[in-house]
Amino acid sequence: MPSTHHLFLKTVRGNREVLQIMASAVMMDGEKGNDKDWSGQKETGSTLLMDALEERQIEIMKFLLHHGADPRKTNHRGEDLYGLATRLNLSPYLREAGL
Repeated sequence: MPSTHHLFLKTVRGNREVLQIMASAVMMDGEKGNDKDWSGQKETGSTLLMDALEERQIEIMKFLLHHGADPRKTNHRGEDLYGLATRLNLSPYLREAGL
């Protein structure tokens, strides 16, 4: 079964209205987070922000950062968002998202 993170990213795809609706659902979902935690993690330790980076979803990254997602949270490899971006050669996407 796909995670909430995966469904969120696949559903939103840049649609701002859907992003707002889905954001509310994810915040209430409790997937290792709480109703105000945008840094909740999946079993792999990946955050929604990390998943958005891997999917190159800049608008979602901006939205998550604006709503308090923590780019310093680490996955099971010990990588934060910056480390993940470096490993995957996606650093330009961080700059585009304002980091």
